Amino acid sequence: MEVPLVIVDQNMTDMKGDRLLIKIQKFYPQVLKVMLTEPTEDIGNVANSQYLYRFISKPWSKTDLVITVTEALRSYQQSQKLAEQELTLQKTNQELQVINTNLEKLVQDQAEQLNNFRIEDRRNLAEISPAGIFWNNPQGQCI
Repeated sequence: MEVPLVIVDQNMTDMKGDRLLIKIQKFYPQVLKVMLTEPTEDIGNVANSQYLYRFISKPWSKTDLVITVTEALRSYQQSQKLAEQELTLQKTNQELQVINTNLEKLVQDQAEQLNNFRIEDRRNLAEISPAGIFWNNPQGQCI
């Protein structure tokens, strides 16, 4: 099950909220984290480590919480889309690299075949061709 957002209170019975968020960050770094806290509580552990998406001071307003959750979920969805697009781009890039390698080999093979096309073969081709054919050597001389 995918969990995009966790909201914790700093003041919990068994564990402080910042400790919980640090543990969540260790195992699920992609999960967005929101902390509810009293203005006087120390949240330095989490705030300084940049694990927190946002903290909301108590007493919190319903509107603020709804906006925070809505924006956090939107942000999470955008991150997921970007990650999917990045994977698609990586796959496409790998496919293009294979195609490019194959094309380079084909061009190289064609160039070798052209270089191996002997002068006698060229003369024979010129003799049976209904149109005039001229070849020039690298120095520009007609052969």
